[in-house]
Amino acid sequence: MLTETALRTGCLDALIPAGTRLGMDPTEFFERMLLVIYALGTGAGIRSVAADEHPYSEEDLRYCRCWFLSVAGARQVAKTIANATFTARQSALWGEGTSAVASDSTHFSAYDQNIFTKYHSRYKRAKRGVLIYWTVETAGAMAIYSQHLTCSASEVHAMVEGAMRHETESGLNVVENYNGVNDYIRFGKRGEPASNRREEQEPAMLCLMILQSCLGYINTLMIQDTFAEPKWADVLTDVDRRGLTPLFTTNMTPYGTVQLRPKRRLDLSGPPSPPEA
Repeated sequence: MLTETALRTGCLDALIPAGTRLGMDPTEFFERMLLVIYALGTGAGIRSVAADEHPYSEEDLRYCRCWFLSVAGARQVAKTIANATFTARQSALWGEGTSAVASDSTHFSAYDQNIFTKYHSRYKRAKRGVLIYWTVETAGAMAIYSQHLTCSASEVHAMVEGAMRHETESGLNVVENYNGVNDYIRFGKRGEPASNRREEQEPAMLCLMILQSCLGYINTLMIQDTFAEPKWADVLTDVDRRGLTPLFTTNMTPYGTVQLRPKRRLDLSGPPSPPEA
C-alpha cells in the first residue's frame, strides 16, 4: 500500500529539499525511503528491516533516515497523501466535507529515560508514556495533522494548533476509528518508540501517520472500484453510505518479510501516477 500510494501521488518527492543533490539513482532513493518509513512507522526498526529481502544495508537506510527524513518533510508527505485522497473521493459515496473539527490523543508507552515520558493514572497499559494528538478529517479515516505531547499537555491547545496548521484541503470530524488502527500498524516492540529522544520519536509517529494515510487512500480507491460494478447500482441506501469507512485491515498483513517490488502494481482506477521526471 505504501509503494502504490507513493507511485500514484509522488509524495516522497517532498523528502528531497530544494537544491539538494541526491548522489544516488532516484529509484534507489525511492526504495530506500519506502523501507525507512516502513521501519519507523511499524516500529520494526531499521536494523530489522535492513536484514530482509532487498539490496540495501542498514548503513544505507540510516544514511537516508539522517539526511532526508525531516519532520517538515514527513508532514508534507502525509499532507500530499491526504489531499490525493480528498481529490479521489467520490462525493456520492463519501458525502461532502465539512468544516467541523475533531481531534483526540493516543497514548504510547515510552522509556523512563525519555524526558517527555510521564506517568498518568488515566492510562491502563504501561502508565508511563507520551501522547500523540491526532487531528482527523470528516470520514475519520485520514489524519491531517499530528503532535507529540506529554501526558499532561493541554489538549485544548493541541486541538487549536491542529485546526490552524494542518494546511490540507479538508473538513474534519471523528477520530476514534482512526485510533483503533494504530496498534495494528505499529506492531513492533509493543508499540513503544525505539528511542527516548524526541527528535527520533516525532519522525516515527509521522511515519505511522503516513502508513495509515496510505491505508486510507488505497482502501478508498478499492471501495470505489467495487461499487462502480453494475451489480452494486442502486443497492446502497443513505444509511449504508454513512457506514462506509476505508479503515479496515483485513486486506493487509503489516508484518512478515519485507520485499521491494515496486513494479508489482495494484489494479485500481483513480488518479493516474504522476509522469516520470
